[in-house]
Amino acid sequence: MSTVTRITEHPRKPGRYVIDVDAREFATVSAEVLAETKTRVGVTVDDALSARLLDAGQDIAMYDRALNLLSFRARSSRELQRRLTE
Repeated sequence: MSTVTRITEHPRKPGRYVIDVDAREFATVSAEVLAETKTRVGVTVDDALSARLLDAGQDIAMYDRALNLLSFRARSSRELQRRLTE
């Protein structure tokens, strides 16, 4: 079984936390996900927790990508959806 070995705040993204499992970067999630899943150093990562953290990491990455796209200029919802799908 794998174990959470470290949780650190992302250096460039405030409010995002990098979770290391077995001394390897595993996922970047929000503080809400950490609290919701009760993830802390020493917790054993089973299949359910692994899937939840990976899904949350993908959601956060997509959200951050959307914000980045919108920071340059306003975009229609169709254009934003197309760019995120790419």
